[in-house]
Amino acid sequence: MPSHQGICSTAPQSKDEATRPFLSRRLGRLASFAIAALLLAYAFAFQGVRGVWDPDEGRYCAAALEMIRTGDYIHIQLPTGHPHYTKPPCTYWLLAASMKYLGANEFAARLPNSLVFWGTCLLLWGLGRRFTPTQEWLPAIVYASSVLTVVAAHIITTDTILAFFEVLAVFAFLSCRTAKGRLQQHLFVWLMWAAFGAAFLTKGPPGLLPLLPILVFSCIADGLKRTLLRVAHPGILAFLVIGFGWFIVIIRSDPFLLNYFIQREVVARVASGVHNRNPEWYAGFIIYAPTLLVGCLPWVKPFLTGLARAPRFCRWDRWREISRTDPIGLFLILWFLLPMAVLFFSRSRMFLYVVPFYAPVALLMAKAMEQRSHTWGRRIGLLIVIWCCFVSTWRIASARVLDDKNTRYFAQTIQERVNFPFHEIVFVDTQPRYALNFYLHTEIERVSLREVYPSKREGGYESLLAELQEPDGADMSIYILKEEHSTEFERAAVKYGYSPILLGQWDEFRVYSLRPTGGAAPL
Repeated sequence: MPSHQGICSTAPQSKDEATRPFLSRRLGRLASFAIAALLLAYAFAFQGVRGVWDPDEGRYCAAALEMIRTGDYIHIQLPTGHPHYTKPPCTYWLLAASMKYLGANEFAARLPNSLVFWGTCLLLWGLGRRFTPTQEWLPAIVYASSVLTVVAAHIITTDTILAFFEVLAVFAFLSCRTAKGRLQQHLFVWLMWAAFGAAFLTKGPPGLLPLLPILVFSCIADGLKRTLLRVAHPGILAFLVIGFGWFIVIIRSDPFLLNYFIQREVVARVASGVHNRNPEWYAGFIIYAPTLLVGCLPWVKPFLTGLARAPRFCRWDRWREISRTDPIGLFLILWFLLPMAVLFFSRSRMFLYVVPFYAPVALLMAKAMEQRSHTWGRRIGLLIVIWCCFVSTWRIASARVLDDKNTRYFAQTIQERVNFPFHEIVFVDTQPRYALNFYLHTEIERVSLREVYPSKREGGYESLLAELQEPDGADMSIYILKEEHSTEFERAAVKYGYSPILLGQWDEFRVYSLRPTGGAAPL
């Protein structure tokens, strides 16, 4: 009979060897927490150093502050009192919640972007367990350190928030496919539809673009029957309630908005150039190609390597091969290509529209880099640290560039030049700088030098005469207009019995006050 030692193929483990797996797991968790904490600090680093830019950031902040002031979180309006429904309310709600509790400051205005940017990185980390299992943190690092996503997270728009909800929906879909129990599968389907509802509430139909690659991939990999079961799942109720609830309420209060949303915000953006956002047929190449290339910095090399391999996917047999050998890689390709095709054919094109679809790009690059980790693994940590320090320095430097858009300096100029209390800023024949409401906490109005000017449904003018006839309309207001309109404004003020006083000038704008003279011309 063989001895006990002969049966055992290994010698007894020492105490150090027995505890090594536990220590490895413990160190792995500590490293993960450390990286997550560093990503959080990186997301928040210097987010309050730059002033609010007009027009876009100013409008978002002003509409959110108007929600706080009025207590009406359903009807979106600007300080001028005009409705503003160009975007659904999710972004405004997040901004309002942040500024209500932290105050109207630059850090609070960028807090939602910082949180969802960090959340997107964590979701990509979770996806990295499937796509890059040996270096699961790599997709998060690639996404967090890329120029495009960093710049977008520093600008108050819908795109970074939209990216979070879309990546969450994809994460839930892929988790559903690998979930073991039926309960988990159902919960992930509910989460997927809820995330799509939140994406729709952030930017409308563009929030559903990842649903196209999900449906195509699900049909290829899982069959039509399982795809239909996911579409017809009760979880779609979460999408309908979250995504359409606000639209139903707001359209019931004003039926005109149904036509507005469909015609102007969907059909006009996709099929016409009415919004003047690069509608030319070739604009997609001019806008999106440089954005993707420059936005990939500092990961240009893996991006170009993947781009060089792209022609192989033009062959149908290659697609069939990928569907058999690398179904997850096929999903990443579909996740990027199908929405980008829609963006290319749409007549409304802007640089930041690419941000939600940079997630599959980051995953594809991380997947390629994982396969060649032996060539760069020892240097990547130092390079990432250096690059992140550079990006943080850029955030500080950005506070001093584009001064013509940075309304913080305009507000400081007004505070220095205007030596009397005023409750209203009136913009004359020019687009208001709504961020002045953010900084000076005053009402904003927009008027025309013409006596009769039909008010538009959204953002319409009122005449200067009507403004002056309001109680304290002139005495407690300052007037801002472009230099080219100054002569006409001064003549109109004298005609209506006021003396125009030039208080100062900033960039292309002149700031006036009006004092009654008692010598008004007959009207």
